[in-house]
Amino acid sequence: MWSDKKWVAPSRWSDLSRYGRLRYFYPFFCLSKIFTCVFGVVIFGFWVVLSSCVVSAGSSAGVGSVGSPLEIEDIELTASGGDATQYGLATVMIEEESLIVISNIINLPDANRSETLTLSIIDKDSPAKYKAEPERVTILETQLNPIGTGLITNTLEQTVFRITPLPDGKPVIYRIELRLDEYVMRTPLRLEDITFASGNHPAYKKVVVLSINDNIVTMGGIKNKEPGFSEDLILMIKDTTDPSEYEIIGGSTLTLPGTSLNPPGITNIITRAVDEELTFTVVPTAVGSEPVKYYIQLVLGDLVQVHLLGGKAGDVKMALLLSEGTSSIGFDRSTIVLTECGVFPPSYEVLVGGVKQNRAAYRLTARLTGMSPSTINVYEMGTYSDISLVLSEDNVEIETFASLTVMTTALCTAAGLFGTGIENDPFIINNDRRLDLISRSVNARSVTPTGLAYADAYYRITEPVDLGRRFAPWSEIGSSGGVGFSPIGIGTGGVYFMGRVDCQGNEIANLYINRRANNVGLFGYVLEGVIENCGLTNVNVTGRNTVGGLVGYSSRSTIVNSYVTGVVTGTNELGGLIGYNDASMIGDCHATADVMGMANNIGGLVGYNDNASAITRSYTTGAVTGRLYRVGGLVGYNSGSMINDSYAAGVVLGRGNDVGGLVGYNSSNATITRSYAAGAVTGMASNVGGLVGYSSGSMIADSYAMGNVLGNDEIGGLVGYNNDAKISDSYAIGDVMGNNGVGGLVGRNYAAMISTSYAVGAVTGTGANTNVGLFIGYNNVQSNLATPGYDTVVESYYNSDAVLMVRGSVPLVKQGIGFNGAEIRANQLRSRTTVQFQRATAATTGWDDSHWLFEPVDIYPRLKRVVCANRQYSISVPTTCTDL
Repeated sequence: MWSDKKWVAPSRWSDLSRYGRLRYFYPFFCLSKIFTCVFGVVIFGFWVVLSSCVVSAGSSAGVGSVGSPLEIEDIELTASGGDATQYGLATVMIEEESLIVISNIINLPDANRSETLTLSIIDKDSPAKYKAEPERVTILETQLNPIGTGLITNTLEQTVFRITPLPDGKPVIYRIELRLDEYVMRTPLRLEDITFASGNHPAYKKVVVLSINDNIVTMGGIKNKEPGFSEDLILMIKDTTDPSEYEIIGGSTLTLPGTSLNPPGITNIITRAVDEELTFTVVPTAVGSEPVKYYIQLVLGDLVQVHLLGGKAGDVKMALLLSEGTSSIGFDRSTIVLTECGVFPPSYEVLVGGVKQNRAAYRLTARLTGMSPSTINVYEMGTYSDISLVLSEDNVEIETFASLTVMTTALCTAAGLFGTGIENDPFIINNDRRLDLISRSVNARSVTPTGLAYADAYYRITEPVDLGRRFAPWSEIGSSGGVGFSPIGIGTGGVYFMGRVDCQGNEIANLYINRRANNVGLFGYVLEGVIENCGLTNVNVTGRNTVGGLVGYSSRSTIVNSYVTGVVTGTNELGGLIGYNDASMIGDCHATADVMGMANNIGGLVGYNDNASAITRSYTTGAVTGRLYRVGGLVGYNSGSMINDSYAAGVVLGRGNDVGGLVGYNSSNATITRSYAAGAVTGMASNVGGLVGYSSGSMIADSYAMGNVLGNDEIGGLVGYNNDAKISDSYAIGDVMGNNGVGGLVGRNYAAMISTSYAVGAVTGTGANTNVGLFIGYNNVQSNLATPGYDTVVESYYNSDAVLMVRGSVPLVKQGIGFNGAEIRANQLRSRTTVQFQRATAATTGWDDSHWLFEPVDIYPRLKRVVCANRQYSISVPTTCTDL
């Protein structure tokens, strides 16, 4: 609290030197001034005489050196703030012959960091006595006003002047030093003294006083509005101390003009405290105090706007721009009319400071407050009043646009579809109504006015699509648990989708289908079509055969960069992404959907991958369950097709034969390379493997399995039954448990070849037979069926430290192979201890180091070429996917 006996209040910036003068010591101050003047005269006379002596002595000795000719009068300071500068009292002096000192500057609060200071050197003599290089330098805001407000000396080491006496004198280097005084807040005004009127315009609903520093009041919580906004802001100032320390000239209610609160532009800005329209004056009650004029500084944020799209890309007949706190100038909110096939909330863009934002972080929802029903039904004609649009960012509401009226329409025909369906002018899909229109048009074999079949057209999805809207006839709620969405291209009667769809990364949410039919998915049957960049989230799809979240049946088609989440249920040929993949290519796709099949060929990504199809760079993480045969984490049945650089991480459960962490059944020259399975695998019958359940006439290379495996007969850490097939550069680390034919790598190896591979997991066999081994459970060949070279185990290893249990006991000798047929050559299968394994090298294993990485020590050999190679033997599995 200020005392009227001690302090004199300042009235302007030029009075800073008078802040805080003590009245009690003023007489002594005057006497000291008189004494200083008298003493100075005496000393000055003595200095003149002494200087003359020194000069004379120097001359007589012949010393003629010339110092720097720079004089204090040659140095000028220019502040960027002009007349309103906060550095008006700055002074310059020269010390130590080569040090320029700038002082009488206050280290102001960081919010005042807005000015620069230019120091110029101008030789005023004629002819010139010296040359200055450079002639001027600019001292930056951060140098004049460093962080904090304390007393500080700031030497500008990188900023120097070079003064060279003319004509050929020796240069002198001048450094610059700033001596900043400590800032002490001297204001009678407090934050709690300022409040805002309740009747202010909604644009000011979040206004707040951020700080009061000296005579600067900083206000925030206001957005920089669009041109033309001119609403005034009313604030009240009231001294909350008792007794009062100040009074306000003109009264306690202050009206700030809207024109001064809204500078040009709509981007964030911190204004300078120089606008006379944004000032008020306070008179301290202390005797002898002078008035203090306060300036208001504004910290304005970026204006948030929502652009409701019209025309080809939108849902409203006329594009509208809604601005935070107010509508756009000239916008009549009385009625928003939806176009044919339009929805509400409509397609929109979010702009912050006039810059279009990524829509992923935002959500626009509608609220109806004035009447029933509580939700707008855009699928029927109607008029809704008192509607609000609520904009949320990261699930936090940031703005509400109220008092809207919306008119809906039930119409959705070809007239509501934009585009012509050709490659350069595709049909535009921006909501669920237009997506349903495409389904109806394709399945009805309709054609465009130009004769182009909708089934053959090009489509582009430009907005996220929600198929689960409350009143939508195809949503689970809207259809009351009915059949839901009709797949695009039902596959019967020659009705196929043969066009091209690009979702551009826009997600399609809440697909619901419940049909006892074949070819079920968002697309039922795709023939020679292309689907790209499509993500389906929270699907609930149920069908009979050939069922997938995205496509039921894909023939000679391409599916790339797409994914599915949710639940997919069916009978045969069931996949999270595609049910049946015939002579088709899948690339860079994934499914996290849980897949539940009642019969055969069930996969997390694809149920049946057939006829030279290819799956590359794809993965699954959902749980996969199948009641009968051929169940896999990625693919149920892989026949004559390729799987490369892919993986499955979900658990797999199969009640029948042929269950694998990646593939249930791999046959007919099918290949699996650079892939892995990480989930636990459980099979109730035979042929269960961590990677593949049954591999016949096929090849596996540069792959591994890490999940535990449980089954009945022919159970392996990598492959359950390896029949007339090859395994190379692969390994398994999971524990394996089964009845008979149980092995750490392969349960039953029949007429097959295994090379440069290893197994390290514990193996348990509970059956009556002894076909249990740490590497292979049962190894045999029928001579007349053997393929040359397929009766060999080459340069492969198992961990002799791993636990081997046979019928409840540990055998005296830990066998790598439980049963080995007489014709089999397995002399290159060797045991290694854990330490030997983890310190192995290419030389000690005989393995190719282009496939294997043997470092660091204390870790098992890792594959270099496998997908996401960095995830091998990681305690916490990385989310990144990189090579080694």
